[in-house]
Amino acid sequence: MPGKVSVIIVNYKSSKFLDKCLETLAKTEHEGGIEIIVVNNSPGDGTEELIQEKHPSVILVTPGTNLGFGPANNVGFDKATGDYHLILNPDAYPPPDAISQCVAYLDAHPKVGMVGPRFINDHRELQPSARMFPTVFDKIFMLTGLQYKYRNSRIFGRMDNTWWDHSHPKRVDWCVGAFLLIPADLNKRLGGFDDRFFLYFEEWDLCRRVAKAGREVHILPHVIVQHTAGGSSANADEGERVGKQLTLLRLFAECLYYYKYWGRLGPWVMLGIERLWFSLRYVKNRGDQSPEGQRKSQAMKLHLRQLKLALKVTRYGSHMPPHPWIPDMSVYE
Repeated sequence: MPGKVSVIIVNYKSSKFLDKCLETLAKTEHEGGIEIIVVNNSPGDGTEELIQEKHPSVILVTPGTNLGFGPANNVGFDKATGDYHLILNPDAYPPPDAISQCVAYLDAHPKVGMVGPRFINDHRELQPSARMFPTVFDKIFMLTGLQYKYRNSRIFGRMDNTWWDHSHPKRVDWCVGAFLLIPADLNKRLGGFDDRFFLYFEEWDLCRRVAKAGREVHILPHVIVQHTAGGSSANADEGERVGKQLTLLRLFAECLYYYKYWGRLGPWVMLGIERLWFSLRYVKNRGDQSPEGQRKSQAMKLHLRQLKLALKVTRYGSHMPPHPWIPDMSVYE
């Protein structure tokens, strides 16, 4: 009989997504059964009432403060009793057979230590679901837009696997943390997420440690999960975000990650490339007196300030900013 799955959901101001997620999970078809653990990082947002009234079987953990994504998941892991841990975002909606298919794949492939699905957005368009660890060239391709312009290229589309046809399971470096299934014994042995990562890059780090433990990370394209990406960070002000990511928090995590695996040279190189690119764009747009040119110039200037601040606060990745991380530059300046 397949093992029991503990589903850990970290909620932060996402109750409107969480309700749909829990309703979706209620339709799960898995012979081993599931338990659902919600760790609420935003007390007082109505999540407690939602679960009590509509989803009473869900185990609710309320730390009383925002622990961050990785640390809050670790709290959920400590409560879990299943044979597998499913890390699930509140804005991800797995179909009824998704969990059972992932468990079956892990059971049939003992060398595999973690799996993730293919993600589609609300318009049923493919989202990047599994990536390779970036090289210096990948960073340049991403910043310059070549990664997106030549998506079908094995060179420019390498990091996001956009060249790949998703016709079969594939070994990758890391899968997106909106849906990750890992055997509980392996996760416990690895210690779960690294608590230093408040938000972003925590799944990169965990997948690296899965590989270091001698196991593989695979994407299962036949398992398709709808994902409303950026459900939580969309609550932030536009100036704090690039796309759906909180820029300053992303930069903090990026500094910590590259320092952990590359030493002091890592943040210096990878964020240095980003500083150079945004400096060139700032100079280009500064001379454009049109409203659009001035808007872009100010955006580039803000990003350069955030880059400089992230390197300063983290001491080039060697120092963890105090939790909780705040996407407000004035807190750190």
